[in-house]
Amino acid sequence: MKSLESEVCKLILHERERHGPFHDIQDLLARVPLHVEQARLLIRVGALRFTGKSKPSLLWDLTLLHRPATVRTTGDLFITKVEEPKLPDLQHYPLADAYDELDLLGFPLCDPFTLVELNAEKRGEGSEGGEGERTVVGPCPTSLLRPS
Repeated sequence: MKSLESEVCKLILHERERHGPFHDIQDLLARVPLHVEQARLLIRVGALRFTGKSKPSLLWDLTLLHRPATVRTTGDLFITKVEEPKLPDLQHYPLADAYDELDLLGFPLCDPFTLVELNAEKRGEGSEGGEGERTVVGPCPTSLLRPS
């Protein structure tokens, strides 16, 4: 992945082997000394989808929870949970995921044809074979996929 430091990968894998899987973003930030940009990359590429939260929500959590991390050799006696902030309903779009993946990985992980939907109103009108016209859900490089 572009821009993700190999040391960060090693730290995450080592911590996961020592203390088990991460529970949420707060657990990750408490156990691994991540720079905010490295954590943001992990969120954008979808590495924290196990939390069940959307990317916009995770990015807000990162902004609210991130403190310059320090490596501790002793465990915490008490692990306190930070109260979940009250955020407005944040919209999540698969097209945004595709663009993040394209930017960070160089290719989208989704099928690009899932970003194109068949326009039901035009189905069978004016096209030979009754296939209808394809409509792009968002600005996508697959906008050239018009039936010939």
